[in-house]
Amino acid sequence: TRILEIQEILKSAKIIKAVKRDSVALGSTVVLDMGGRKVTYTLVGATEANPLEGKISNESPIGKAVMGKKAGDSFDFNGKTVKLEEIK
Repeated sequence: TRILEIQEILKSAKIIKAVKRDSVALGSTVVLDMGGRKVTYTLVGATEANPLEGKISNESPIGKAVMGKKAGDSFDFNGKTVKLEEIK
């Protein structure tokens, strides 16, 4: 069953070219200042997400919050101000 599930995922997979963007999109790596603590995340699809490796889903709460933002933007997340320091 798992093999069939993976085959279906691969059939619909699309390659995303790493393009320097001025706003956050799927595939972007971002540096966030979360109240003095800097964290780096790469936004990936839900099936690739692995927070221990710094890969967060674009469907996760922080992923949704950061999508479309530009470097220097600040936004509210869980009652705290988060600043998008850099898009790599």
